[in-house]
Amino acid sequence: MIYDKDGFLYPQIDVNECSNCGLCKKVCPVNNNKNETKKPLDIFAAFNNNEDIRLSSSSGGIFSLFAEWVINSGGIVFGAAFDKEWGVSHLSVETIGDLPKLRGSKYVQSNIGDSFSQAEKELKKGRLVLFTGTPCQIAGLQAFLRQHYDNLILIDILCHGVPSKRVFQSYIQEITHNKKIDYINMRSKKQGWKNYHFDINNYSESWHEDTFMRAFLNNLILRPSCYSCLYKDGKTFSDISLGDFWGVKQCHKELDDDKGISIVLINTEKGRELFDKIGVIHKTRILLNEASIYNSGLTGLVKPHKNRSKFFKKLHSSPNVTVLMERLLKPSIWKHIKYTIATHIYKLLHIR
Repeated sequence: MIYDKDGFLYPQIDVNECSNCGLCKKVCPVNNNKNETKKPLDIFAAFNNNEDIRLSSSSGGIFSLFAEWVINSGGIVFGAAFDKEWGVSHLSVETIGDLPKLRGSKYVQSNIGDSFSQAEKELKKGRLVLFTGTPCQIAGLQAFLRQHYDNLILIDILCHGVPSKRVFQSYIQEITHNKKIDYINMRSKKQGWKNYHFDINNYSESWHEDTFMRAFLNNLILRPSCYSCLYKDGKTFSDISLGDFWGVKQCHKELDDDKGISIVLINTEKGRELFDKIGVIHKTRILLNEASIYNSGLTGLVKPHKNRSKFFKKLHSSPNVTVLMERLLKPSIWKHIKYTIATHIYKLLHIR
């Protein structure tokens, strides 16, 4: 897997090693996409009753419960973690103490590395394996394995899309002035779940004011394939899908304490059985329209920002990616007025 000039990973065949068997094309989940839309078996709003874990998680802390159950059952958990260079890579953990590495959102494409091969080795040993990732990564793992494993549990996230690693790396260098990075939390809840902050070292800004988060959520810096994703509208290979229940205030106000609520979509009977086994949890059954109305990651395709092409053309010659993002995200005067009013109303309603 090689990064292109824009900072996105793509497969590159080593012609000196290739035997021309064609297997990579045969198993490619995009070239051979036969996945049909299917409704989840059940949907819940849920959160972890352990408040420390809930507050250190992006939404309701449900992933940690699944992962703890697997580890306590002698299994191994694969997921995305920040690496030493503050990129994002998949790795495995086998102890409860290592789970914080996988907890929390990382809005950058994760490098799978050899985690598919590692997972396969553990599966063939008969060990319980939990593999988490974006829906396309789960589809890739299924295609790679080419067979069913009863001891494999698959969990995906309701994905908005993956931003460029190059953009992220440039951005964090600029806002820290190239100083050593000690800490990144892209979903800090210190001012609440709904008004989550991007924290890095001494820098802290809300999602609607941080430049990188604005570029991400406005679809300026996403991978090209995210705009034509094949894994929306229930086209998932996972046993369980997890996301934020952003519509909780409108649908179930009694659950809204601004500490984080997860949507849990049960996609298979295996997923249902696992959900019934995990630890102390608060859960409320909800309807599909309640889950999806405020969560585009569940249903709708994201549309590219009108300045996306211009951004990546200028990225390679721009001395400052933060300034470039701000300039191309800058709304019209009328939109700026509406945004400012909406921001003040949001703060009045949600910030305590």
